[in-house]
Amino acid sequence: MFMAAETFQRRRMCCPILWGYVGRGFLLPLICCLAGFVLLFVLLDVFDVLADFMQAHASWSQALTYFLLCQPGNLAQVLPMSVLLASGYLASNLQRYHELAAIRASGVSLPLGFLPIWLVALVCSGLTFWINEAVAPAALGRAERLKEELAESRSRHRSADLVRMAYRNAEARRDWFFESFDVAGDQRGVHIKQFRNDMGIAWELRAESARYRHGVWTFTKASRLEYDADGRLPADADQVAAVTPSLAVPELDETPKQMMRSLKPAEELSVRDMLRMLRDPRGLPASTRDVFWTAVWYRCCFSLACLLAALLGISLSVGAHGGSRLRGFSLAIGVLVLYIVVGHLFVVLGRNGLLPAPVAGGLPTLLFAAWGGRELYRKR
Repeated sequence: MFMAAETFQRRRMCCPILWGYVGRGFLLPLICCLAGFVLLFVLLDVFDVLADFMQAHASWSQALTYFLLCQPGNLAQVLPMSVLLASGYLASNLQRYHELAAIRASGVSLPLGFLPIWLVALVCSGLTFWINEAVAPAALGRAERLKEELAESRSRHRSADLVRMAYRNAEARRDWFFESFDVAGDQRGVHIKQFRNDMGIAWELRAESARYRHGVWTFTKASRLEYDADGRLPADADQVAAVTPSLAVPELDETPKQMMRSLKPAEELSVRDMLRMLRDPRGLPASTRDVFWTAVWYRCCFSLACLLAALLGISLSVGAHGGSRLRGFSLAIGVLVLYIVVGHLFVVLGRNGLLPAPVAGGLPTLLFAAWGGRELYRKR
């Protein structure tokens, strides 16, 4: 008798027929939702930039490249909503035809019966993190550069890779200014100011051009002025400021790539890049650190949005009565939209230093996951 009960319990815990049925019922609407959202975003991108591309006389290959580069970021944004719609649709249909009642009557709980949904949502969460980490930042950067190149080819004011730039090394107390900056070539119109611990100026360097090679900055037609302890120029400043044809300054350890990476928005940086910059012993300004730490926490937590969407879609779409199906499904959509809005609001507060980065980036996900878990437990 005991062995028979144990065998029944084991079979109840493993229900491949039910899992296959639930998986098929979930994947088809998920694929349809993804296709619909991606098509919608493509149309929005077309209407947003098509006029600019036509004015710049862009080729079809350039326009197609731009739209394709925009899609990884769009896909990461629509995956959670697609998972929620598919899971909510499946749960509503199962309840509509009283299949949920049959599942419960067989002794299988909702968390166990919907195991394929959790697995697919977990895969989608991993895909979201991978896209945001390895694909979307590079694709977004290339898309923006392509758009700038087309705009600059129309205006002819400047090259997209040769820009005026200012950079501050807070740890070394050093400011850089470039009239034109090229990460792979010579820098033009270089001006550097070195400050002391009391923030008085120690020296400044001006050069017509500069090049970073083999770990050393070399300046052409450069002049360097040394200031006294009171931050004033010495009496013989004119002699000290004589122009030197070539001047190497080994103590300057900033690199062009580090400068460009620090000026990129967080959306174009991977979590690895941001953590590397945050661990840099030369440090970053406090405001930049707030932005990067908040972005790191938010991106890591937002990758779990697909699991959260499945949890909300199922727990809120399952109602006690048939008439509550539509209300529960609408509530699930509203809750996910609220989660996204609250998440972005917390990110803004974190970037401005009004909230700690872990709270700004992770608290909304934790709170909404707790809510969804409570609802699923109550309706299991």
